[in-house]
Amino acid sequence: VPIRHRLDYVPESLYSYSVMGFDLKAFWDAVPEIIQKINPQFGQRLTMGIQMMNRMFNFDLNQDLFSNLEPLITSYSKMDGIQASPLYFIHVRDQETAKQFLKKLFADGTPLRANKLVQVNQFSGHEIYQFGNLTGLSQQRNTQVAQAGNPIGPFAITVVTDGIVWGPEK
Repeated sequence: VPIRHRLDYVPESLYSYSVMGFDLKAFWDAVPEIIQKINPQFGQRLTMGIQMMNRMFNFDLNQDLFSNLEPLITSYSKMDGIQASPLYFIHVRDQETAKQFLKKLFADGTPLRANKLVQVNQFSGHEIYQFGNLTGLSQQRNTQVAQAGNPIGPFAITVVTDGIVWGPEK
């Protein structure tokens, strides 16, 4: 991690800021082998599930996502009332690859969009994918999502110049 790492978009009202080196690609590559050793039957199901997801969304999770991630994650939070509101940024090698991956993942007709779990909006030239208490969901469905223990609550994700940003939808 660079000693003098700085991000221009960090607000002055910052509560906390951290930079972490974490190689998600290496972690992703190790997961199937680890699971296979723990439970071979589940390891096979995991591999089949990943293959099914790749076909369903027309991408290669390994190539289109994990191989594009840099091992640098930045997070910061600001105070939102009495609690900290976090925002996370993971650096990518190629912005266009990241944008195309999210477009495929959240395209019309995919299960996430068909079940109205994701809403797509435009803001300052970026596609913002919003999850959580969505206007397209009934109040009953939003309550079910909350009761299911959604630990993140409503959040959004987008691609900016050199990374993927996600955090609360506000």
